[in-house]
Amino acid sequence: MFKKNSIFSKILSSYILLTLSLITLIIIFSFNIVKDSYIKRLKKNLSTQCEHSFRLIEKEVNLSQFDELNHKVKKISDTIQARITVIDINGKVIVESDKDPLVMDNHSNRLEIKTALSGETGSSIRYSATLHKNMLYVAIPIIKEGKIQFVSRLSVPIDEVHILLNDFKKGIVNSALVVILIALFVTFFLAKQLSRPIKELKGAFEDISQGNLSQNVEIKSSNEINELANSFNLMANKLSQSMVELEDKRHELDTIINSINEALWVQNYDGLLFSCNNSFKKLFPSKRYENKHIWELIYDPDAKSVIENITSQKSDSIKEIKIDNSWFIMSSSKIDEEKVIFVMHNINELKAIEKFKKDFVLNASHELRTPLTAIKGFTQHLEEEANDSDRHYLKIILRNTERLINLVNDIQALAKLEQKPELRTSSIKLNDFLLKTKQIFESKLKESNLTLNISIPSDFPLIEVDCFKFEQIFVNLIDNAIRYTNSGG
Repeated sequence: MFKKNSIFSKILSSYILLTLSLITLIIIFSFNIVKDSYIKRLKKNLSTQCEHSFRLIEKEVNLSQFDELNHKVKKISDTIQARITVIDINGKVIVESDKDPLVMDNHSNRLEIKTALSGETGSSIRYSATLHKNMLYVAIPIIKEGKIQFVSRLSVPIDEVHILLNDFKKGIVNSALVVILIALFVTFFLAKQLSRPIKELKGAFEDISQGNLSQNVEIKSSNEINELANSFNLMANKLSQSMVELEDKRHELDTIINSINEALWVQNYDGLLFSCNNSFKKLFPSKRYENKHIWELIYDPDAKSVIENITSQKSDSIKEIKIDNSWFIMSSSKIDEEKVIFVMHNINELKAIEKFKKDFVLNASHELRTPLTAIKGFTQHLEEEANDSDRHYLKIILRNTERLINLVNDIQALAKLEQKPELRTSSIKLNDFLLKTKQIFESKLKESNLTLNISIPSDFPLIEVDCFKFEQIFVNLIDNAIRYTNSGG
């Protein structure tokens, strides 16, 4: 009927358990209290009757006349509906209303008799071997001349007490059942009242979890649950506003990303594509992009190799790659431990400008070399035939012409280096290589009165270089050093 773990079933079962526990405790305690009170009152009545019965017996009959005494005791016993026994201080039964005292055992070991002989009222509940039933015994000491002379004892069957108590118990149980039924009805009503708004809140939370952020809860009460419902409605409204703002920002971000001319995409480190912009889709067309691997979209082996290296290193990087006939700068940035974002910027225009610059430098240096060579040749010819005053100016012209020629040579060498030609490497000893290079400049060093010292450790390892280009570098360095170093250096 009810869900096992629902709020309603828990509240209902808790109330039922609490009600049953309280009623059970009330029945147990009230029954024990009534039982103890009744027995206590019965003992008091028996004690009073005990004393009155003995005084009556003593007044009307001589205790030594046993036949008449027993007759009187039985008559009084029938009147008060209680068994009467008189015992002397030695425990001998001298008067008994229900049995011949001569055949009865000594009573000195009976608990109530011991207590009475000690001067107090004694009582006990035990099974009577004489009457074969449970009895309540009350005994009082009979004191004469300051001494205990006899013990007067009255007893009644305890079964009658049990019958009375059982009737009382049935009354209590019947009353308790009525109270339980009323409590169950009240508990059911309270549990319904408490669980209904909680169920409504639970349903509202489920609606929100499914994306229905317009859900509101209306609970008409003035307790904490109403405050909780109001807080829930406030939370739902703020969440709805936040989701609207978030959706607007997401749409704005998508618009910005799709308006970027550079190809952009996000993938994990295993190559699974999460999202991409329109520029990426134009560059790598496909019918579907969701949950596809990047290798299914980018077929160029160089691009694949670059992406694999970047994802394996898991660090930000920038690489220059060529796909088909287009050049790109590919940059990557780590988003988190699982995702990385890539951006590819087309640099075809930059490459075209760079090629134009190189071509211009090479063409310009080539075109300059011819007139400079002619100027140098004619200047040298004029220098041979010129007088001393003119020769001075011609030397200046010749020196600056050579400087321009060297500058053109450097520009051409730099342009060639930027072309990244193929290297032909081999292992060399640096000391031997530099000594051979030094021999080229022996005459210039002597003319300029300069010294070139080479100091390389003997254990310097072999190096792998392109000998021609490596020599060209040192030739240019040494030539510039000789040209711009003062004589005697």
